[in-house]
Amino acid sequence: MPERLVKHEELDTACDLPVTVVNLFRMGLVCGVLAVYIPHSLSTEMGDGDSPELLASACTNSLPMPSAGDSHAVHLRPHPPGYPLYTILLQLWLGLGLNSHLLSACFGALASAAVCDAVLLLSMTVCSGALPLILGVASAAHYSLATLRFHTVVEVFPLNSALLSWTFYFGIRWLLRYPDRCPWQCGLLMGLAASNQHTSLLFLPSFIFIALRRSPWTAVLKLGVCFAVGLLPYIYLPFLQGEMSWPTASILRHILRGDYGTLSLGSATNPHANDDRVTPIAVVGAFVEDTGILSLCLGILMSVVALRCETNVRIITLVCVTSFLIYMTVFSWMANLSLESSLLRNSVYPRFWVQPLLPVHLITGVGLATLWGCGRKIPRVVTLCLAFVWGMEGLANYLPTDLAHSRVLSDYYSSFLQALPPRSIVVTTGDMPAYAMKYLLGCTASRSDVRTVSEAELSSRYWWESSQRRHILPGLSHLPVPNNAENLKILMTTALREDRPLFFVHLPSFMSAGYAADYFGPDRLVQGLTLYPTGPAIRVYATEAAPKTWRALRDDQRRLAQSGSIFEGHELRE
Repeated sequence: MPERLVKHEELDTACDLPVTVVNLFRMGLVCGVLAVYIPHSLSTEMGDGDSPELLASACTNSLPMPSAGDSHAVHLRPHPPGYPLYTILLQLWLGLGLNSHLLSACFGALASAAVCDAVLLLSMTVCSGALPLILGVASAAHYSLATLRFHTVVEVFPLNSALLSWTFYFGIRWLLRYPDRCPWQCGLLMGLAASNQHTSLLFLPSFIFIALRRSPWTAVLKLGVCFAVGLLPYIYLPFLQGEMSWPTASILRHILRGDYGTLSLGSATNPHANDDRVTPIAVVGAFVEDTGILSLCLGILMSVVALRCETNVRIITLVCVTSFLIYMTVFSWMANLSLESSLLRNSVYPRFWVQPLLPVHLITGVGLATLWGCGRKIPRVVTLCLAFVWGMEGLANYLPTDLAHSRVLSDYYSSFLQALPPRSIVVTTGDMPAYAMKYLLGCTASRSDVRTVSEAELSSRYWWESSQRRHILPGLSHLPVPNNAENLKILMTTALREDRPLFFVHLPSFMSAGYAADYFGPDRLVQGLTLYPTGPAIRVYATEAAPKTWRALRDDQRRLAQSGSIFEGHELRE
């Protein structure tokens, strides 16, 4: 019998079940997770966050390159994605003509299989015959609110879940069965995870500690080489056809997000040091609010149970607990996210809980299997009750996570784009408007007369220089100054001088929170320019040409809007 089959037989017979039955259980788990994920994926046209940007980056190499003199050519400008592995895989997936969100669903299903095998490896040392319970734990883990929400849309986190899950599996397999060998799979997968999402580096210290304690220096060096090989997808970034895809920063600065990104690991200071609300306790509170208190409580309780097991299980439990604590502490310290912003709190924060949920689910599975394996009636009843309640929580999360009506591009930005007057310039603030507009202009090749500018690009010297070279905004050669309001004023002046309509686009939540008033000032006047809100956009007028009454403003906007556009029905009140 081949060696690989012997390993599987050794593993699966510990559960008192034939190998074929265990494999059927694994396949059933993967199919069950896909059965839940696929309807969500197929009903979703576009997620929020980085979804439009990732699609735009994946479509970059398939776009026709414009000629130097073509002022109406489509120009795609993704910011440095830092997600080369996912971008490559998404390009290959789209090349097959498949739904882009299904790729994330497949990654989520692979992650569930890895969680199942990892818990199975750990639990076989403390019990036998708990395979159905372990499969239930793996299923409940991947029906949680965070995983259902972000494993069914174009996002980097499903791939990261799969990579980290299999990293834990191979690490556990090495620790329990082959401690004298080099776990090169762990190094390679951790490198791939780091090249996919840089927050994976927060799991690295725990693995390094175990490797230094249990492996000789030669094995540690091999692990380092495998980790470096996993970072090779970063070589792909210079070939992206985006003007901000690969600045002059080094690969290390890209890995640590020294210049951009939600979590700058290259920074030694807390960007919200004066914000008393952004503390580890506050971040854990947000984690509990978004994922449910039951997951964390079960994790804490089951970690106490798992720490009473044999040495290797205790080591893995400590690795999981340490990884969770490091993630929460560093995230609260270095993430450039404020809990005071409702948009960041409700839209951006939840996606980062997918990764710390992984060690929590591993601990929960081992603890429940340990209780089941003690052979007593009361612990088994308690185990079944806890597993049932956790499963019901996952089922309850299935309903409010229906994304069938989350058609951001078709219902919001597409209609907005079609409603714009000719030769408009659109200034976007926030990730979602910027990436959605870039995706529509770049990947759908609609409205080539419209130019879009991200507010973040206004402070980039590289963007101002390339705007001349790439004919994005002819006649605009200003180099940025530290005061971004000055850059906005120059852009507005240029647009008015060339008689080009200028719009500032925000999410509705920005407008309802008064974001425009905070940014442009309560009078909405910038050096002779007047800005009026028009539903989800802000229209710019020269002061002398601005409508004198709200009725005139409303009539003017209705003349600009096409039939059925988003401007209809947005009444302006005095």
